[in-house]
Amino acid sequence: AVALMDRCTDRLSKQDLWDQQVFNEELYFPARPGAPRTPVSARVADIDTFMNSKRLFVHLRKSWSGQSRAKEKAAMIHVNYHPDKWERMKSIIDIWQNGESWSTLDKYPDGSCFGAPNC
Repeated sequence: AVALMDRCTDRLSKQDLWDQQVFNEELYFPARPGAPRTPVSARVADIDTFMNSKRLFVHLRKSWSGQSRAKEKAAMIHVNYHPDKWERMKSIIDIWQNGESWSTLDKYPDGSCFGAPNC
């Protein structure tokens, strides 16, 4: 794991790249000349147990079966996909912890704005 982080740190110090992109490339790209594989194995988590906000807002919130699946399975929701992260996070907490209705999420568009892609 340290070797993987060292390679990510090295690339990020030399290139203007997104850290998550570099991490994914270093983890999943095959070995190549000058870039041997790091001794790290990847594990894939269940998409509905460890979901991100795109999964919740685009795919699950609008149907009863999606809502039921999300409430039953979600152990964590990473609110990373949308620009209004803080407000969405508070609304998610209102549903999971405070018992609010799913309609709490109706004020948010699936993506960045209601008029996408003309935002």
